[in-house]
Amino acid sequence: MQTPFAFTNPTTEIDECVLVTDSQAGTLGTVCVGDAPKTFTYTKTIGPFSECGPRKIDNTAVFTTNDTGATGSDSASVDVDVVCRPPTGDEGCTPGYWKNHPEAWAGFTTGQTLESVFDVPDSLGLDSVSLHSALSFGGGPGTLGASQILLRASVAALLNSASSGVDYPLTTAQVIAQVNAALATLDRATILNLATDLDNKNNLGCPL
Repeated sequence: MQTPFAFTNPTTEIDECVLVTDSQAGTLGTVCVGDAPKTFTYTKTIGPFSECGPRKIDNTAVFTTNDTGATGSDSASVDVDVVCRPPTGDEGCTPGYWKNHPEAWAGFTTGQTLESVFDVPDSLGLDSVSLHSALSFGGGPGTLGASQILLRASVAALLNSASSGVDYPLTTAQVIAQVNAALATLDRATILNLATDLDNKNNLGCPL
C-alpha cells in the first residue's frame, strides 16, 4: 500500500551550504542552496620557473558541507608555456657566439693579433695569436693557462663593448685597461678573478 505525502515548510536543513577551497587560491567562500549555480573568479601569478618549456599547473577545488562535514572535490590542469628571454640591462654574447659569428664583429677584425690590442707579456708567447683564435683558448695550468682563459673572455668582452646591439657594462677602453693590469701581475689568481668577472658579464644573455 502506498500513501502519498508531501513535506511542506521543513524546519531543519542539513548541508544546505558548502565551504569551497582551492589548491591555488585557498578559501574561495561559502555557497548555499539559494546561491547555486556559483562561479568563483580569481587571478593567479605562477612561477618563477628555473627552466623554460611546457608545464602543467594542477588545481583542485574541494567543498566541505556545513553540517555533516562531507567533502567532495574536482581537479583540472592548465597548460603553461614558460618562455625564457634574455635579461634586460647588462647583456653580453659569449666567446662561442663571437667565434661562430665573425660577420657580427664591429670595431675589430678576426685577423688582428692579441698584441695589437693588449699588452701581452712576451713571456707568455701569445702576442701573435689572432683575436679569432683566442676565442678557442682552452686554458691550462700556471700563468699561461690562466692568461689564455682571460684572453678568451677578454676578446668576447671587447666585441660586446664595441657592438651597438649589446648593452655592455664596460667600455672598450675599460676592458683593455683591466686586462692589461691583470696580465702585468703575472699572478694566476688575479688573472683568473678578472676572467671570471668578464665571463659573468659575457654570459648575461646575447641579444644579437
